[in-house]
Amino acid sequence: MQHILLFLPLLAAPAPQDFNGDGYPDLAIGVPGETVGGAGSAGAVHVLYGGLWGIDGTGSQYLYQGSAGIADATEAGDQFGKVLVHGDFNGDGFDDLAVGVPFENGVSPNTGMVQVFYGSAAGITTLGQQALTPSTYGLNLAPEYGGEFGLTLAAGDVDGDGDDELAIGVPMADLGSENNSGRVVVLEGTISGLNPQASSLWTRGSLGFPDQQDALFGGALVMGDFDGDGFADLAIGASGANVGLHFEAGAVHVLYGGLAGLSAAGDDLWHQDVAGVEGSAWSYDFFGESLAAGDLDGDGFCDLAIGVPEDEVNGKDWAGAVNVLYGGALGLSATGDQRWHQDSAGVSEVAQTHNSFGETLAIGDFDGDGYGDLAIGVPGEFDGASTSVGAVHILMGGANGLSSAGQRFWTQDDTVAQVREQGDVFGSALTVGDYNASGLDDLVVGASGEDFNIHNVGVVHVLYAGFASGGSEYLHQNSPGIASSAEELDRFGAALSR
Repeated sequence: MQHILLFLPLLAAPAPQDFNGDGYPDLAIGVPGETVGGAGSAGAVHVLYGGLWGIDGTGSQYLYQGSAGIADATEAGDQFGKVLVHGDFNGDGFDDLAVGVPFENGVSPNTGMVQVFYGSAAGITTLGQQALTPSTYGLNLAPEYGGEFGLTLAAGDVDGDGDDELAIGVPMADLGSENNSGRVVVLEGTISGLNPQASSLWTRGSLGFPDQQDALFGGALVMGDFDGDGFADLAIGASGANVGLHFEAGAVHVLYGGLAGLSAAGDDLWHQDVAGVEGSAWSYDFFGESLAAGDLDGDGFCDLAIGVPEDEVNGKDWAGAVNVLYGGALGLSATGDQRWHQDSAGVSEVAQTHNSFGETLAIGDFDGDGYGDLAIGVPGEFDGASTSVGAVHILMGGANGLSSAGQRFWTQDDTVAQVREQGDVFGSALTVGDYNASGLDDLVVGASGEDFNIHNVGVVHVLYAGFASGGSEYLHQNSPGIASSAEELDRFGAALSR
């Protein structure tokens, strides 16, 4: 199916997720630890709909395997909803939802599945849903014990036909004798939805690099138009890739889109020993464990934020850092690359062991100046008394890229509900959208370790534009309109659609 090709500039933030086409962004929240029908960690997803006054449980949907109209059966340990991504896979103007179920059992344990639900004027529907596995006709991948198909997901229109493609990461895939080398499969979007028979398969080997044990190729995925040609490009984290003599230092591969889709021609390989990239590659840095794309300097090209949450900072192991590569007409470049961490000038707090700065990332225009801003999750944040209370830093974008000027620092003490506590892991999931139609992006923050007198129930905070705590919202499974109830180890908010 041919569509009119429109070369439109990408906004500072990713496209909003609007499942019912009413113009207000919606939100899907993963609860991978949800017990369903007595099956522990079967998993579930809540879909919440936005409106003029923000987002709440009104009209929300509760999805899980085995419920009416949803394929497959409820099984313990599947963790339906561990990964979520939205995209318009059939080009009908309604966003669709892909749900990763990486621990689904097939012919052997944990082979993995991805379930795709299509949007409509009534919101997410089970009509036309797809249950994709390695054995799906057209993919023809051998199901693997522990392959975890669907552990990562990304969506974007790589061929410019108006239908988004879906990239599915299988970072635990074994390639020959190289265990956990990893692969990525990209399914083409069509007017009828995703077409597995029109898919492309990518490995490090297909890009001219040796397949390597524990490379974890596909362990992080994001799409953005880094060269401004109107086609989405795909960044692929291989956080376990060796760099020279440094084991599992980590790398990021970038494939560029075009009329024929993704191509290895002109692909990029980035790591901390590439000339111009700040920092140095060291063993077990895991560069590329998280990724985010957006236009941070307002030049019309997407930029790439790369999380290195295990990076050493001033002698502090696993303190974490973030590298930022800026886009241009020739794609990503090391020119102007930045490396940020909690000891960077002007950044709040200090680097500490196991803070994991950069474990999660999201980009949105939170102050409405036309430049993307970078939200950085620090779920391991230590507050001097308790570990893993969690925090979020905001670095503001501008004509020269990111700056610490005007930066923000958030913990649960800064919200209208809850306080920081050990193990809350505030910032363990992030997403962005203008949920109250203010013209400014809002930040959604998961704290999946939050306790309600029972362990790891999980909550989600919505921080409305301007970051005034009085404008924040607090969601959990005991909130009005949200189905089910808060239970131990639910981990509500462990995944947020992005």
